[in-house]
Amino acid sequence: MSKMSEKREELAVIIHELDLNKVPKLVGKGVLEKFKRAYFFIKHSKTPLFLIGPAGAGKTVFALNLAKEYAKEHGVKAYYVQLSPEHTKTTLLIGKRLIKGSFISVKGVLAQAAEEGAIVVVDEATHATPELLSTMNQLLERTAMITDGDLIVYAKPTLRIIFCANPARVSTSDYFLPQAFATRVRAIWFDYPSWEEELEIVKQLLQDPEYHRLELLVPEPIIKYALSLMREIRSRESPLSARNIAALVAALNSDLHFMKENGWNGFSQDFDMDKVLSKIRSEVGLPENQSLEAFISKVYRRIHGVEPDSLLAALNDEEVKVFLQFIDVYGIREFKERVKEAFMYYLDLDESPIEAKKRREKLEVLIL
Repeated sequence: MSKMSEKREELAVIIHELDLNKVPKLVGKGVLEKFKRAYFFIKHSKTPLFLIGPAGAGKTVFALNLAKEYAKEHGVKAYYVQLSPEHTKTTLLIGKRLIKGSFISVKGVLAQAAEEGAIVVVDEATHATPELLSTMNQLLERTAMITDGDLIVYAKPTLRIIFCANPARVSTSDYFLPQAFATRVRAIWFDYPSWEEELEIVKQLLQDPEYHRLELLVPEPIIKYALSLMREIRSRESPLSARNIAALVAALNSDLHFMKENGWNGFSQDFDMDKVLSKIRSEVGLPENQSLEAFISKVYRRIHGVEPDSLLAALNDEEVKVFLQFIDVYGIREFKERVKEAFMYYLDLDESPIEAKKRREKLEVLIL
């Protein structure tokens, strides 16, 4: 194999070109307006964007859509790289590697993009060491370039870079940004989407055959209830997102299909409300300060986002009935278990034992 072939082989490992056809669509009026403003900015400015916000707020999808639009309009390639502490200047920018006995200059994704005038999404930026981020400063200047000894790569004017990161204070595995790096980027804050937008994101995920291929049997009130529950317990230490709801619904849906293959005939149009309520009283294990009436009102509130006019209105609400019938058919204990699985109850997160205990206790109490 020639050195040139070795070099191409090495590049194939390092470079990650985006498949623009697989970029998920943005959802929500507010997000689309934010997108238009951000895209107008990158069209007319070389200043890199730094999208920052909690995990699951939609930063990466937003950045990928910016990259897709820019690449299509300007006829350039789009690249994606997810940083980690293992990345070095050689793997990300430029450097020499020993390949079959010879040191060969290898261009990383940023050098390749600079040379081509492409657009790059650099995800999980705070996972890289401050030293590595500092080496990017040359590339973030107006006269963008990358150097390695005598080799200089000048960036074409169309080069654009978009960074994404969670706030470094969230996780001990994240690093704080060097000040010299921070002065060279424009930071844009991302918060979680609205309830309506997150619901649309969940539906979008579930409609993607690459994510979940089964016909959706889970009724919409279940999705609404779970989404409201998630938004109640979400915190900086427990950054749940639409992905967790989609994972929950996918698990519930898979179980329903399994039940159907084993003789279940689907949800009946008629069910005994009194029997279901009695079952809930005995099995849910309602807190001492929560009556059955308060539970029904809570179900209504989580589905509709408002308090019911009366208990009778909540009991007669069709979506509340659908929810109660679902947990009766599926199983109350089983439903609680699926929620705990999807909401990371059993996973050891980057948190103190006290925080973990509080997180689990809170979820146990609030599921139903």
